[in-house]
Amino acid sequence: MLRRTILSIRFQQRRNDLKILESRTLGRTGLKVSLLGYGTGGARKFGVGNWMSAADRQAFISRALDLGVNFFDTAGGYGDSETYLGETLAGESRDSYVLETKWDGGA
Repeated sequence: MLRRTILSIRFQQRRNDLKILESRTLGRTGLKVSLLGYGTGGARKFGVGNWMSAADRQAFISRALDLGVNFFDTAGGYGDSETYLGETLAGESRDSYVLETKWDGGA
């Protein structure tokens, strides 16, 4: 399924020759999200402690937004990724992205 999803992502031409991702409505929310999102968890936890500085994270997310990625996944269990993603998105228009997070119930 993932392979089919990745292969089905079509790019559209945008001004300044940037390519943007196609978007879809997220369930019944009315929110338009890109077909490709960015998750801040996993082994790298948004590059913390590995190789990404705050400037690297800022550049990465800015470029993702430029390309049409507007769906970001994070969670408290991903280390400091919620904090770092919040800091990275602080200068962006709140209408330009959708955040998805999870709550572990305080466990």
